[in-house]
Amino acid sequence: MKTHIGLLLMLLTPGMFAVAQDSWVQKADFGGGVRTGASGFSLNEKGYVGTGFYDGQWLKDFWEYDPATNVWTQKADFGGVPREGGVGFSIGDKGYLGTGENGDEWPFTFRDLWEYDPLANEWVRKADIPLSRGRYAAIGLAIGNKGYVGFGSYFGEYDPFCWDDLWEFDPVPNAWTSKSRLIGGARRHASGFVVGGKMYVGTGNFFDETSSGTIMLNYKDFWQYDPIANAWTRKADFTPGERTHTCGFALSESGFFSGGYDVASATRKKDVWEYSTVADEWIQRNDFPGTGNYGLLALVINKTAYMGINGPEKDFWQYTPSIAVQDTCATPYALQTIHVADTAVLLGWSLPEDTVNGYRIRCEAVYANDVHKRTVASNTSRVLIHGLLPGTTYKWKMKSFCAAHTAAWIIGPAFTTKRVQSFSANTSNDLHTATNVVSVTPNPCNGNFIVTLHLPQQIQQAEVCLYSAAGIKIWQQKAVPVAGLLTAGINLAGNVVPGVYMLKINHNNGSVKCRVVVE
Repeated sequence: MKTHIGLLLMLLTPGMFAVAQDSWVQKADFGGGVRTGASGFSLNEKGYVGTGFYDGQWLKDFWEYDPATNVWTQKADFGGVPREGGVGFSIGDKGYLGTGENGDEWPFTFRDLWEYDPLANEWVRKADIPLSRGRYAAIGLAIGNKGYVGFGSYFGEYDPFCWDDLWEFDPVPNAWTSKSRLIGGARRHASGFVVGGKMYVGTGNFFDETSSGTIMLNYKDFWQYDPIANAWTRKADFTPGERTHTCGFALSESGFFSGGYDVASATRKKDVWEYSTVADEWIQRNDFPGTGNYGLLALVINKTAYMGINGPEKDFWQYTPSIAVQDTCATPYALQTIHVADTAVLLGWSLPEDTVNGYRIRCEAVYANDVHKRTVASNTSRVLIHGLLPGTTYKWKMKSFCAAHTAAWIIGPAFTTKRVQSFSANTSNDLHTATNVVSVTPNPCNGNFIVTLHLPQQIQQAEVCLYSAAGIKIWQQKAVPVAGLLTAGINLAGNVVPGVYMLKINHNNGSVKCRVVVE
């Protein structure tokens, strides 16, 4: 059977330090030897590579690369069937390998996913992708705390075909969710990367056999996937043209495609192209110095890119880009307001790939003096803030902090708490009835309103007070009921900020309370 090349895509958040060289440095050769179709991931400042195909054999060995020592160390074999052309990604402190093909093992292509624990050096099988058939030459990556697997091809006893679907893996419930299909069409051997919480995917080819003959389509298109909107947007085509088996990785706000099979010239390439997510354009960089080949494997370890392994050689290279990126603290993304109540809000965000010490959140009313601050741990992706003012608009922001750096503030979406609907009050201190109803007109108001309250005729005097949401008395006046009816006109327009206040009427037999909303 013809061999097929796998693709590894790694997620990198901004925050890399590099000298502007656009250069390559050769590192220690891959410890597992020559192969094609290997897969892997980066985890805890180390790289992990395994599986593949060589000399008629499907492989399952697995290796760890330590950049600090430039040494490869063999680890526990991959837990599944030997294979090539699988996918790899990491979430938190675990790595994941899955899918791929083995021409000697039924069903030939696989839909399984395996989790690797580097501390225990063990593999555990997770939930299969919920499809009737497996796939190889798919795409695999991580965005925050979710994994994504999509596209690829089936190859077995049936006619081969390609997929255009995308699946999201959540490790906590160990479950898959179907997401929006790629608008550009089904394909295999595509490439991509993740920048700023969004996925960028392109190139590849479509292959099928019909009664009319073989269909082969090659692609140069390029697409952005937004996981929050679950939507695809077309971007600038890959400048060199139609290509398959390219290698993708990301550094800072740029992504990179390298190598692959150029359809127009029918040659294996070693060129490197940088894609700017800001400018939506491709810029050619210095060629990969290793052997030109398709299906090279890329790892991003501790904000540094490495590439090589797959192909006729086992060489491994470190890449320094032509951009200088300052060492900063990684930032969260996809800030959202999950749920809003009258006095509380649940805020959420997606965690960055890189480790931080924690997050600071600041939530403040737009038109009132009401500020709430929280500090949460680095593994926290949501926070509940309570004690808010009802019917009030709030803005909020957050930033991450590290040992030596603090990131810039990131603005979250504004929200308005729900209004309080009832403005009547009950008391058991009335001389004749258990219910005293206080009327505030208008309510909501601009600060000017009229209070009316029916009281027993023997009550000769009362005091009307207004309190802020913090319980501070901001206004009071004496009031004398006439024939059991207390009426007081209050004029505070321009002297109080919008928000919710408590009106309290004290008399010698008790008190009555209600809320007043100032807009």
